Amino acid sequence: MGCCGSNSKEFNDRLDVVSHQVERKPWRNSQGYSQLEFVVTELGEIHVFFSGEGWDSAQLARIQRLGDQLTEDLHSALSLDLIKAGDNEAIQTLFRSAKQVDKFRATRASEIVDQKYRSLLKQLGKEQLAELEAAVALLDSPKGLVRCARKVLPCARKAGPYAKEIPEIAAELLRLCRSFGAQVMEYLPKSLEAGPKDSVEIEDTASSLDSICRDAASAAGIKWENIEDQVRKLRSEVVAEKVATKLDELEAELGGGCKPAVKILDYIMAYLEKLTPDADHKARLQSAIKQLRVAVQAAFDEGTKSGSTRAMDDMVAAAKILDAHREKLGVTEEPMSREMEKMKTRLGLDELFRSASKNLDSQKDTLHTMFVETEANVNDLKKREKLAEPGEGARWKFSMGRGGFKNYGDEQCEEVEKLYQEWVAAGKPSDVNGRRSEISIQVAAGRGRAHSTTSGFRRKRCKYGEKCYQKNPEHRREFCHPNDADWNPVIAPPSTSRDSELREERFSLDFGMMTQVNLSKGRGMRSIKREEGRTKGEMATHVYFGKVIDFVKEANEILEKAVSDMHVLGETERASMQKQVDELVMTLKPVLMEFLGVTVLVKNWKISDEVMALMGIHAEALRLDDSLKELKLKEVLELLAKSYTWTWSPDKPSGWGLVRQLCKRQEKGKPRMLLQCRLALAQTKLDRATDMRRYAYMRCQGLLSEYERDEAFEARFREQAAAVLHEGLAQAAERGGEARTVADILRRANGWRCNIEPLLETAGQFTLKQVRSAAQSKLQPLARLIEVLKIAEDIGKDAGQRPVESFADFKPLIPLIAGKIFATVQQHVQAKESSSKMAAVVRQAVEIRYKIHPRSAAGMLDSELWKLLEPWYRSLILSGEGDDLAGEWAVAYCEQLGIAVPEWMMGKDQAEALRKLQDALSGGNEQLLREAVVFAKMADYKSDASLQQSYDEALEKLRKLKRLPSGWEVTDLVGEDATAKMFKKVDLEDKGLKKLFQKLFDETNTGVLTRDRAARGGTGAMPRGYRVQKIISVMNAESWGSYLSSVDRIASHCKLFPGAAPLPPGTWDDWSGPIMTAKHGEPLMKGAHLPPLNTDANEFLMLHGTKAEAADSIAQNHFDMAFACKTGLFGAGLYFAESSSKSDEYVKGDTRGWFPMILCRVTLGRINYVPHKDPTTDPGRDALEGSCLRGDYNSVLGDRIKSRGTYREFVVYDHFQVYPHFIVWYTRV
Repeated sequence: MGCCGSNSKEFNDRLDVVSHQVERKPWRNSQGYSQLEFVVTELGEIHVFFSGEGWDSAQLARIQRLGDQLTEDLHSALSLDLIKAGDNEAIQTLFRSAKQVDKFRATRASEIVDQKYRSLLKQLGKEQLAELEAAVALLDSPKGLVRCARKVLPCARKAGPYAKEIPEIAAELLRLCRSFGAQVMEYLPKSLEAGPKDSVEIEDTASSLDSICRDAASAAGIKWENIEDQVRKLRSEVVAEKVATKLDELEAELGGGCKPAVKILDYIMAYLEKLTPDADHKARLQSAIKQLRVAVQAAFDEGTKSGSTRAMDDMVAAAKILDAHREKLGVTEEPMSREMEKMKTRLGLDELFRSASKNLDSQKDTLHTMFVETEANVNDLKKREKLAEPGEGARWKFSMGRGGFKNYGDEQCEEVEKLYQEWVAAGKPSDVNGRRSEISIQVAAGRGRAHSTTSGFRRKRCKYGEKCYQKNPEHRREFCHPNDADWNPVIAPPSTSRDSELREERFSLDFGMMTQVNLSKGRGMRSIKREEGRTKGEMATHVYFGKVIDFVKEANEILEKAVSDMHVLGETERASMQKQVDELVMTLKPVLMEFLGVTVLVKNWKISDEVMALMGIHAEALRLDDSLKELKLKEVLELLAKSYTWTWSPDKPSGWGLVRQLCKRQEKGKPRMLLQCRLALAQTKLDRATDMRRYAYMRCQGLLSEYERDEAFEARFREQAAAVLHEGLAQAAERGGEARTVADILRRANGWRCNIEPLLETAGQFTLKQVRSAAQSKLQPLARLIEVLKIAEDIGKDAGQRPVESFADFKPLIPLIAGKIFATVQQHVQAKESSSKMAAVVRQAVEIRYKIHPRSAAGMLDSELWKLLEPWYRSLILSGEGDDLAGEWAVAYCEQLGIAVPEWMMGKDQAEALRKLQDALSGGNEQLLREAVVFAKMADYKSDASLQQSYDEALEKLRKLKRLPSGWEVTDLVGEDATAKMFKKVDLEDKGLKKLFQKLFDETNTGVLTRDRAARGGTGAMPRGYRVQKIISVMNAESWGSYLSSVDRIASHCKLFPGAAPLPPGTWDDWSGPIMTAKHGEPLMKGAHLPPLNTDANEFLMLHGTKAEAADSIAQNHFDMAFACKTGLFGAGLYFAESSSKSDEYVKGDTRGWFPMILCRVTLGRINYVPHKDPTTDPGRDALEGSCLRGDYNSVLGDRIKSRGTYREFVVYDHFQVYPHFIVWYTRV
């Protein structure tokens, strides 16, 4: 029951959803019919449930009601519009839905829908039959037979589908078609009398009607007799009579002209279309065709002899008609029209090529003359750098009402351009007042047109007229076209009419919106536009370019005609004609090459593209693109070569002559700045050459970018560009002093990926020449030598990060460079220059050494320099003058380079350091020794053997004075400050030593838990163990010395008490056993290279736990008794432990979780053994302190093992009895 109740709720909910959908009716159009089908299917499933497992009579009644509503919806959805639209998918959806409704509704919905569907089909069929009947009624004469047939057939096709479904429609359709067939049989003979034109179409119509009627008759069960058979039989009978008559006419014409006979033959064959002539007619027709073929061929041959193109065309047309009917009539001769066409084409092409060759040759001579003149003009302008200068002012135009634009008059153009330039100069303001201006124009009063003040100029007529395709402004300015004012100029009548009167009209121009408004008439807004005037280069070439374009158009028309005609020729003849076409194309190449040369000069790529587009496929045959590439390449390479050989134009006055004239005209008494003028002029010339090179580089890079996908062209460019760059580099190297040019050339060659090796060889020679010159010159300073070495490095970088030694070897020049440096040093020493100037010489020499390549040559420079410097330096020492300056220079040179000073030279500071060390060693004063050691370290004691030996002796003497362990580095303890404390902390990284410390921690860990662990803020839990992480050795010379003095004193004191030190084993057994760290002392001290423990003073290693920050303080400042705990169990002393677990109770960790413990050397001396449970009272804190400070004891051993079962504690009351040897960082496990 629970399961059935759950299902009932589900289906009730589904029924509610369906009911809601039925009420909403979302299927009001064909797009919603799928939703309707889904709702019907869903309702069917719900009906199955409530009529079976979930029986519910109320819900079943509800489903019946919903089914009634759905039936009504299906009935409404099926409409005339749906059937007319031919939406079969939607109709099928409605029928499927109706069949689904049948399953849960008493009345069958499918029958209701089907009845309506058939009713609608019948209605539509009647409409189509009415149209068919009206079409049939139109046939009332033979003339209207075809027109009526063309209307009847579509109507019958529309009614056909309805006739298949509705028998009544089928019967009526067949009746109408029989009626039409009877009328066709009646009028067809008379129609054929008029001609054979439409007889075939009538027969085809009858065939189509038969197909439609057969389907309808089959569906209705009615017999149908074909109309087509009747029509064909009747047509055959009538045609037989007509053909017989026409054959008589044909045979009568055979003796006359060909054209009438061919026409009659064609007429007969039209009658016989889709019919087979009888044997007699066929024989007569075959005979006629054979005779006509002979006559047509003879007439064609006559036309070829006389050169009559029209006669040949007529005979070719006749031959085509004969060929068309030949196969049908069984004539076996080969077709003749193709051979005639070939002959006609051959003759036409021969004539075309003869006339074209003659015409084009005359034009080529004219174009060559124009080319020579144009090239001369362009070269003249280019030489004077005026190609890009404006040749004419900008042109302004306004839009016309009928479309297009019209020019302003010349005066108005100048006025508008002036106003426009003022607007541009003002920053192109966008406000209304700023962007608008007004002009006045004189207009004819009667015609409303502007009065031209410059009439008399008239453009040439364009020979292409309305067919002209050129829209560019240059062509339009030179030529006029139909509808232009000067195409058909009209002579104005005398100025007595009203048209001659002028009036002034005001126009407002808006340069921001580029519009104008006629203020005088208040008319609408019109667009205006500005076109830049032609440059001088364009003006010098536009006539020549126009002629070339006309020439190319004419040649292209000839070529296109020849190519189009050749397709009728055979393969051999076509190849022969194609050869003539190719020869004709090749004759155009000289003109086109001259033309392309001019386009390259003026850089008018637009016109070159236009000509190549006109040439089409012939441009590829002529390889114009490759030729243009080569011309561009030649032009840019010439420009590149010129940029390296540029000089002042010869037509300009001499620069030096102008300078001299300027200086002569200066006022007397004022200095003549001839040198300044020369320098300025030279700089201007250099800047001009640089600008030219940059422009050439830009052009070359642009050419490479344009043809970046043409690898072959890029290779040619690189090869030729490399040759030009090499020549430019050679010239720059020969002139000398043009290092920037050399570097620029190499950078450009590398950027273009040229073969750079030949250029590098020349650059290397240039570099060596510059270095040699700078090294040999007595006038140029060291800075010049540095400059040329820097130039060598820059050349390497510009050549693709090449090392200098790859193109320049400085080894042969090392003696010269060393001599230059030595001469400069010698000059400064003899002049006793200041230290700052000597330091500058050092820096310059060091920089020269760094720039010597290869690097192995740097050592050669040092050797050469010392060879020159040593004898001179010794002579200075002997003379007693200048040796300090020379020595200082050499030492500074070596210090900056990090190399050893020559053995024969000692610096001033080194000499002073040796003196200080000798004095300190002889006196034995610690402070003097420290000061001498620090000074020697600053003076680079290692560079001199004697200074090194004295330094080592001083360190050893310091070690002995301070009694420092052999494991301590004295030089590190001394540091860089002789007055500072001799202190250092060193991390011990030795793994073996770390294992010894770990062993000490492990074997001294007893695991005994005391109340002190919890009292110190811990958790109270006992760690399982400890892991040593880091060991720091503490080197504090002052503390160590004080500690050793205390050890010596206590050892002497213990000798006064036999058995006090070392204690006998039995005593230790009575005192709870030997000290736990005793057996670890010897291996630890040996491993750390430290002095052994002194048993005569009872010296042991003890542990002391502390905080992280306190550990470093104790290491540097020693233990401070001021911090000793006054309330300690054994008084105010320093407490130590033999167990790692005991000292662990007093440590505090850092942020890493590491804990510090200090491993100390502790001198116990004579020990006061205290086993009492409460030593604070027995014997008391004061008594214990007094026994050591004032009595004969040196330390207290509190045996808490014996009294409490915990740990022994060792206490001293003099901080010099302790030395904090190691800080051990560990973690708890």
